[in-house]
Amino acid sequence: MITQLHIDSIAPVSNDATRNPPLPMFNTLRSSSLRYSRFSFQLRRSLATGVGAVPQTISQTRTPAPQFSSATPVDVPGPPPATRKDVYQLPVNNEELARLNNQHVLLKMLIGGNYTDRIKEHLADQPGQKKVILDLGCGTGAWAMDMATDFPHCSVVGADVAPMDLGLAPKNLRIDVCDANKGLTMYQNGSFNLVNGRLIAMGKSAWIKNYPALIGEVARILRPGGFLQLQEWDFFVVDAEKNMIGTDSWFARWCASLRHGLAVRSASVNAAESLDATIRGQGTLESVQQQNVWMPIGPCFPKDTVDGLRLNLVGEFMRENVKAFIKGGRTLIVGSGMSVEDYDNLALQATKEVQDVSLPMYLRLNCVTARKQ
Repeated sequence: MITQLHIDSIAPVSNDATRNPPLPMFNTLRSSSLRYSRFSFQLRRSLATGVGAVPQTISQTRTPAPQFSSATPVDVPGPPPATRKDVYQLPVNNEELARLNNQHVLLKMLIGGNYTDRIKEHLADQPGQKKVILDLGCGTGAWAMDMATDFPHCSVVGADVAPMDLGLAPKNLRIDVCDANKGLTMYQNGSFNLVNGRLIAMGKSAWIKNYPALIGEVARILRPGGFLQLQEWDFFVVDAEKNMIGTDSWFARWCASLRHGLAVRSASVNAAESLDATIRGQGTLESVQQQNVWMPIGPCFPKDTVDGLRLNLVGEFMRENVKAFIKGGRTLIVGSGMSVEDYDNLALQATKEVQDVSLPMYLRLNCVTARKQ
């Protein structure tokens, strides 16, 4: 039974998870996005204290401001510019950008950081070794900016279908235009020490059509001994006993419709369930470590315990995140066999159910790391 901020883990995680990450565009977002900034602050303050949410391997101190390296990341040509709406299926507005940035904060806090201990060790500064990090589907650049700050001796490359203006980005960070559906041919064999991909199968990046092929490409561009790190939702709603909730739930029905809509668009809807098996089957990736993170939706936990209070805070944030996702998910579902009227009713009922949730519901985040031989 899930009774706390629950992580099924065999892989300890590390880095300064309590440090406020440099989230681009936070200061320019207004109106409805302000509530995300408030939740973000509450999460940082609450999840960094107490017991049960953040593994004890996490440093509880702030990282000094680094002196950024002037090194240029891997010098490779990029593909022709594309518009974000060509591939990115969610509306690109301030509320969506705020949701993505705050989702980064939430996942970083609950998982315990941006990378595992063994990745931190692998990325350590060593004389004469230039280390390079790639973030696939970098979105707003929050994870990439964190990594550029935490590892100023490394070059960091963010790749997305359309680059965003990150403002005052570190000198060791570059953003490339890259549609992963067309392969990663712009990068040479053995270019990277770490390749990261978060929520790139569906939803955030519904355009990943062949996940096993992408894993093969990632293995190609990794250096020997380099690491792959992936995190994916499966969008199956479960109860506190980890039993799947059927479509008598409006939100579960919405998630099922989302999966169908993405499947019609040839997205990798089963990527999360088969993530570790796909990696193990690639051939050159080994030392696979996997953890499940169960994310509560809604503040429906006891208020007289520390864990209950923390679960309620996380659940409240997840509820707002889910509501925003439902609001922006019309284009992912309408056109795949559902009318606009039916979708509007489904979205209305699912939003109401999530808002008024009384029994715990969870989504699973599957997190996997592996090392190249």
